[in-house]
Amino acid sequence: MINLLLYTEKLEESGFTKEQANTTLKVLVDIMNQEFATKHDLERECLLIRQEIKDLRNEMKFDITTMSNKLTIRLGSMMIACFTIFFGLLQITK
Repeated sequence: MINLLLYTEKLEESGFTKEQANTTLKVLVDIMNQEFATKHDLERECLLIRQEIKDLRNEMKFDITTMSNKLTIRLGSMMIACFTIFFGLLQITK
């Protein structure tokens, strides 16, 4: 929190009138209130980011599981094809 009284006094010491010092600080406070993020803003953003990370993690788990299942099916199909070819060759060579 800024000490407005202290800054008003410093501006007055440097030549500002009381009205000029007060107006300057009011403008500054208005700009700060409009442009600066508050603690609440940052907490809300952190929660949103955490939720996005959680969603991405779940998507990745799903994608990894899906890919694993596809690879298992492909490997099984290749093994069946290899055994079929192997036993077919054994029949031919007899």
